[in-house]
Amino acid sequence: MLLINTSPVPFSNWTASLTEDVLAAGIVWFAFKHPLALLAILLALIALTIWLLLKLWRGARTGFAGLRRALRGAN
Repeated sequence: MLLINTSPVPFSNWTASLTEDVLAAGIVWFAFKHPLALLAILLALIALTIWLLLKLWRGARTGFAGLRRALRGAN
């Protein structure tokens, strides 16, 4: 959202806002028509988010460990 707000073109701002509104309405409609499917999708997205955060954390730890080793070797 930050990149859209810094854009000098007003077209991108109202397009993003309209898209968000349509998606929100669609999700609400989907929740009323297919609540169990939406729950399954949300649980899958939560699981995917946790998995990606763990991968990111592991990668950051590995990167910082390599940086630490490189800085120790430079001294």
